[in-house]
Amino acid sequence: MGSSLPALWLTIGLRLELGLTLVRHNNLSSNNNNSTMQWVQNLIKIGREEYNRQIELAAYYLWEKDGQPDGDSCKYWFLAKQQIRRKIILWFLLDFLPCKLVLGKIFPPKDVNGRRGYSTFFVWFLGLHFAAFGIASSRHEAQKDSLEIRMTFVVTQLGTNARKRALSRVIEIQKSKIAVNPEILPKFWTPYTSLFGNPCESEEVVGEVKSLIVTEKDNLQELVLENIDLSEAQLQRSELSYSNLKNADLKGVNLKQSRLVEAFLEKVDLKGADLEGANLIGADLYEANLENARLWLVNLENASLRGANLKGVDLEQANLQGTDLLTANLEGASFGGVTNLNPQQVKEACNWQYAEFDDDFWKKLESEPDPNPRLDCSQWEEQIWLARWLSIENLNLWPHCK
Repeated sequence: MGSSLPALWLTIGLRLELGLTLVRHNNLSSNNNNSTMQWVQNLIKIGREEYNRQIELAAYYLWEKDGQPDGDSCKYWFLAKQQIRRKIILWFLLDFLPCKLVLGKIFPPKDVNGRRGYSTFFVWFLGLHFAAFGIASSRHEAQKDSLEIRMTFVVTQLGTNARKRALSRVIEIQKSKIAVNPEILPKFWTPYTSLFGNPCESEEVVGEVKSLIVTEKDNLQELVLENIDLSEAQLQRSELSYSNLKNADLKGVNLKQSRLVEAFLEKVDLKGADLEGANLIGADLYEANLENARLWLVNLENASLRGANLKGVDLEQANLQGTDLLTANLEGASFGGVTNLNPQQVKEACNWQYAEFDDDFWKKLESEPDPNPRLDCSQWEEQIWLARWLSIENLNLWPHCK
């Protein structure tokens, strides 16, 4: 009985391998698809027939062992089926999978004197771990080298007529995902996440792209830089006028004295950024996140901040002539010393009651009628409620891909 199970799976495996070999080497055409499907169905049928034959044989042995009683055929068939399934599971775990090998490393077999040797499991596992690290590390380095070669090609084009196109291409390189960089210790699990987990953006490549953009900061106008990651970059006095930075990650970026005239900054993340003295005339900041950003002396003439998050923003002495603040979130924003701001602009925004204004401007706000119809500020009210009562404003529900 014990030897018949491996024989069963060996027979099926040999038939499957033979069929796959025929399919691979004979290059079956579309006209033979029906015959191929028929062959697969026949293979499945053979496996079921062999499985049922093993159950019948086991049921007969059990029936014979009990003295060949009458009327209990279903009982012996059920017991035999359980027996065969149990044997298949044990064979799969102990013979097909390396469970038996692992147990042998943990609990070595006894010698002729009945003594059990020392466990070699730890040494064996370390060997596997180092092998996994070596494979994962080689894979990671090969993928990273491929991205660095592409970066080198971009750099060589910076002095040519294809400069703008080359700089726009760095975003694709930055967003390319490669296997996680493995470590032996202390993050011992990283070789396995590198081999079998989801790929991630390379921190080194992301940093190289940032350094390249910083190097070219004096001439970045009219570029397409959508979705680029320039967080914490030192881009003071940069020229980004008429550039497309939609959905860019600019958290904590230094843009002091920079020019962003008519730049397209829709849904850009400028949380904690420093834009002191920046020129944003006519810039489009629709639904941008400017939370806790520093906007001293910023020129926002005719800029659009419609739907933007200005929570905690410091706009001291900023120029807001013609700035569109419709449905923008002004909670905690500071408007001390701003110029060219009128009450109508403010009342078109949301949560202006929680902003800071000069005493004279507050009096103007009190006399300004509320907009009709009433503005829809529900999105900001929900965020305030969640932040204050559930304290999940900065909660990271998903782990970083590192």
